[in-house]
Amino acid sequence: ESNAGFKNDPPAIIYRSKPAVLVLIDGEPKFQPMEGTDVQRLVNSPFLIMKYGTEHPYYLYGGDDWMTSSDVTKGWTVTKNVPGPVKKALEKNTQPEEAKDATQTTDEGVTPEIVVSTKPAELIQTNGPANYVPLTGLDLLYADNSDDYIFKELTSQKSFILKSGRWYA
Repeated sequence: ESNAGFKNDPPAIIYRSKPAVLVLIDGEPKFQPMEGTDVQRLVNSPFLIMKYGTEHPYYLYGGDDWMTSSDVTKGWTVTKNVPGPVKKALEKNTQPEEAKDATQTTDEGVTPEIVVSTKPAELIQTNGPANYVPLTGLDLLYADNSDDYIFKELTSQKSFILKSGRWYA
């Protein structure tokens, strides 16, 4: 069989009606010590997430802001209170381009929600509730308040999205 061993399962589709960033972690979170520090870094994600000590929360850095959470998979909030060793570990062990812009505020000054998935996922977003408008001559509506391709078929009332070159219903 030509596709033996390949997984073609669809990713989870996550919807938000406000600014959000999808942080993907490849499986269960794995941390490793950062050289010359007491800080650990998440190694199975492209996002810069660090942990300091055993009792301390997690820290996510992106752009100009820091976020913190007591659970790496949820509950991220903006913080200005970052321990010195975490800041030093950032300076000592990373390149500036490594810090994904996870926490960049939007043009409206809104900090995006951090949505974490340890399984393959895609994030679709609208600016407020989906605002469906008709496509002329078709039995379709599309969400005009999204950068994503979101459609609704009128007869079945099914929604369809296009992400990463694949269609999902």
